[in-house]
Formats: sequence, structure tokens, C-alpha cells
Amino acid sequence: MRLYAAVAVSGFKRYATYRVATVAGVFTNTVFGFILAYTYTALWDERPHLGGYDLAQALTFVWLGQALLAAVALMGGGFQEELQDRIRSGDIAVDLYRPVDLQSWWLATELGRALFQLLGRGVVPMGIGALVFELRLPASPLTWLWFLLSVALAVCVGFAVRYLVSLASFWLLDGTGLSMLSGLLCLFFSGMILPLNVFPGQLGEIARALPWAAMLQVPADVFLEEHRGRGCWGRSPSRWGGWWCCWRRGGCCSRWRPGRWWSRVAESAVSSGLRAYVLIVGMWVRSTMAYRTSFLIMTLGNLLATGLDFVAIALMFTHIGQLGGFTLDEVAFLYGTTSVAFGLADLTLGTMGRLGQRVRDGTMDTLLVRPVPILAQVAADRFALRRLGRITQGAVLLGWSLSRLDIDWTVDRALLMPVMLLSGGAIFGALFVLGGAFQFWAKDASEVQSAFTFGGTTLLEYPPTVFGKELLRGVTFVIPLAFVNWLPALHILGRPDPLGLPARIGFAAPLVACGCCAVAGLAWRAGLRAYQSTGS
Repeated sequence: MRLYAAVAVSGFKRYATYRVATVAGVFTNTVFGFILAYTYTALWDERPHLGGYDLAQALTFVWLGQALLAAVALMGGGFQEELQDRIRSGDIAVDLYRPVDLQSWWLATELGRALFQLLGRGVVPMGIGALVFELRLPASPLTWLWFLLSVALAVCVGFAVRYLVSLASFWLLDGTGLSMLSGLLCLFFSGMILPLNVFPGQLGEIARALPWAAMLQVPADVFLEEHRGRGCWGRSPSRWGGWWCCWRRGGCCSRWRPGRWWSRVAESAVSSGLRAYVLIVGMWVRSTMAYRTSFLIMTLGNLLATGLDFVAIALMFTHIGQLGGFTLDEVAFLYGTTSVAFGLADLTLGTMGRLGQRVRDGTMDTLLVRPVPILAQVAADRFALRRLGRITQGAVLLGWSLSRLDIDWTVDRALLMPVMLLSGGAIFGALFVLGGAFQFWAKDASEVQSAFTFGGTTLLEYPPTVFGKELLRGVTFVIPLAFVNWLPALHILGRPDPLGLPARIGFAAPLVACGCCAVAGLAWRAGLRAYQSTGS
């Protein structure tokens, strides 16, 4: 036990060294918390006491989700990627010959990580949520004790699920696709996207019986005093016990041994960059196809990523007729447009978030000595063809919404559709490049980029009328995300702008996109000049 306690302490200290990443994670969780809090406020205004929660309980659920997101690893992570890499490379053989239990070793590491994430990334967002919104906090110290115990058990359940998924790498070799699919199911069935209490009929019963519910829904209900005493676990004894057995069986598996001049220069640089980008993309596509099973699972996961998000929105509309004055068809239109725009940027520039890792480990030097534009190399690094799934799903949903909406298709509205999608993709692409440039200074803050890219697309999936005027002004005049789809879409749908802006301001989206790209280019050049090698 002393050994495993030392491993847990080591895991805590390991994550405590990444202070910039922790601050970035707190910022990201807070941003998503505000987006969801505004959305839930609109939903509960339309249907008070939805799922047995009042508004204060619903908002508490939102901020609990953000507080536990990293600690319970609702989106995956932690030991999982490292263990899968060791299985794929064969280093796992060394681990199996050590005189320690492999499963207990990784569990101790996970417990140390979870404790730091709970303190470092959970307390601050929860505190901010409690200051800004009216939350329902327990008055009894016993409730807090039950809650902390439920969180500890949630961490163990999350570990068991991810450990089993990781062991699949013994057969698949590349477990990335299965990890992605498991993460999506966890987000949906844990209640992270929408509380399971809101799920209707049999779907709700099934969701509450699955192990993922123990990772968020059960701790949240304990915190909200929906379950008391032995009732905390009354609904899920088989969930805890059954998945403990699965975990132990997984542990057995782990013991197996298986001017003209300037214009010519610019033209040459652009053509060279595009040519290099295409060649690197082709290399990564061929590499991906070497693991066909994993590729198929990852493609399915990307299709489900957009699908499950919209399923959650559709579940909201089973209880209400409108959200912020918008119907389901209109929300589907917003969802489809932002999914296609973001999907285009994510497909071409989505790997910019990995730049921080290259800066930290010194592999950025390898890119600098190649006679190829740096941006093209970074953008094409680990190109993932599976991201076409998001574009496909978004396009299908956009087509479905257009078939149901009664739009007066004038020439300007028809012209605005492709302009909106391409300009939106360019704006998101500029945010990806800006986030990458920021890594030259921060080195470990990719989640700040996610707050504006993934957080931005989550924001734009919902009607602008759901959010406060201050937030709308911020995403219109400071970070112009509103030009991705809100402002053009309002003109196409024939709806007024909540800020009172002119109806045709959506046609300024290409100019805004060009401005964002120019700023991103300058930031990228400044970041390259500021780069300092590790010397390794």
C-alpha cells in the first residue's frame, strides 16, 4: 500500500507542474459553464421543474458538471492514452514484468490525478458559478460527506470503463477510435450534455441504469439531496458492483502476454505550402488506413458526436415548443450551419492544438529546419480524415431543416448561404491559428483554444435570444463569432437581431473573416519569432 500511495502522490505532483494548463482548463470550464447556464435558464423558463429540478438545481447541475469534468475524466484522458501507447509500442511487456499489479498502479496514478483536477480545476468554476448564479448548495455536512464519497466512486467507475477500453488495444493495436466512441457515450449517458432526469420514458430508465450515470448524475443527485443515506446508492447497486467485477476481469486481461517580385514570392510561398500540405495529408491518410477497424470506429464516433449533441437538443423540445422563441427546425438550421463551418476548419486546421506539445518536447525544431512553410506542416500534422463525419452530419441536418422551414428564398438569401458557411469556416480557422500561435508563449494551454473553437460552436448551436446582451456584444464586436452563423442566419430566417443591428449585416461576414485571418497571420509570425528551442 505504501508503494501505491507514493504512486498516487506522484500522479498528483505530475499534474500540479502544469500550472498554465490548469489555468487554461479553469477558463475553458468556466466558459462552457456560462454557455450551458444561459441555455438551461431559457429551457427552465419555458418548462419550470423539468425533470424534477427547479432552476437553481438545474444551474447547480451545470456547474457540478464543469467541476467534475476533468476529475472524473468525462471526456476521457488521464492514463488512457499513455497505456494505449505502451501497448501499441510493446513497452507494456516491461510493465508486466515489474513486481507490482499493473491495474493497481494505474488506479493509484488516476486517483492522484483526479484529486488534483478536483481541487485545481473543479473548485474555481464552481465558485464562480455560485457567485454569478443562484445555486442550491447543501446545508448539511453529512451531504457533503456523501457527495465526496460518491465522487471517489465515480472516479473508480470512470477508471474501470477507460481501463477496459484501453485493454482492447491488445487486439485492435490502435484504440483511438474505441476511446473516442467511449468518450462520446460517456458525455451523453453521464448527463453531461443534458441531465438524465430529462430523458423521456424508457430512454431515461436505460440511461440511469448504465454505468456512466454513476460518473455525474448520481453524484449530482447526492449533492442536490435527491438521494439521502442508503438511497444514494439504492438505484445503482448493480452498477457499482457489476462494473467492479468487469474491472477485475479487465485486470486479469492485463496479465496476458499478448510588387511583382513580392507577388511572385508570395505566390511561390502559397503554392509551396499547399503542395506540402497535400503531401503530408496524403501520408497521414495512408497511415490511418493501416488501422482500418480503428478508422471505422473513429468515423462512427465523429458521426455520433454531432448526432448525440442534437439528440440532446431534440430531447429538450419534447418538453417545450420553443427555445428562446426559436422552433426545433430553426435551431436545427443554426446547428447545421455551425457544424459545417466548424467542421471545415476542424478538418483542415484542427491539429493546431498539438503545437504546444511540440514546443514543450522540442520537436518543433524538426519542422523549422525543413524547407516547407511551418504553418502547412503544423496544420497537416496527424490529419484526421474521420473529421469528415462532423461535416457530413451537419450537412444532413442542415438539409433536413431547410426542407421543413418556410423561407422566402430571395437572391440575397440564396447567395448568403454559401457565403455564411465558407466565411464561418474561415473565422473558425483563424481561431485555430490564433490558438496555435498562443502556444509559442503559453506552451501548455491548448484548452484556451478549445474555449473559443469548441466553445464557440456550442454557443452558436443555440439561438442568440437565449443569451444576455453583454455576451452577444462580446461575440459580435470583440470575438466575431456571431458572423459565423447567427447574423447571416437571422437574415435568412427573417428574424430581427437582438442587438438591433441592420438585417444585411450578415453580408459583412467575408470581410470579418478576412480581418480575422489577417490578425491570425500576424500572430503566427510573432509567435514564430518568439519561439525558443528547448535545446534538446
